[in-house]
Amino acid sequence: MHRFILFAILIPTTIFALQCYNRETDVVDKKATKGELTIQNCTDEIFCVSYIQDGEDVKLTMLECANNSRGLDDDAACTKVETRTRQEGGITHTTNCCQTDLCNYLNLSSTQKFSLFLCFLSIFVVFK
Repeated sequence: MHRFILFAILIPTTIFALQCYNRETDVVDKKATKGELTIQNCTDEIFCVSYIQDGEDVKLTMLECANNSRGLDDDAACTKVETRTRQEGGITHTTNCCQTDLCNYLNLSSTQKFSLFLCFLSIFVVFK
């Protein structure tokens, strides 16, 4: 009975919400801080975005849900499915906007891919 209730609560969110990877990785002066890679259910957003700033001493990577509400001048804003790149002050800004579940991953290691596989597998086993 408890499984049915949990399933009934989770299934509408899972079916109708776009899912995107979410993580921020920041490298300044060759020191990396890497956030935890999570899967986010996007409630109001219609895009997944991966945004990269790449320069000699700076590298920022963001994975998240996105839409165009940030404003068109924001590099991480999405208005259509596209990949765009621009150069500014020795830094390359790359934005990839997509609209399918978990489409915004960037160079996941095999360990991370295996962990995600196990996560999805465990969900199927619980609701079996």
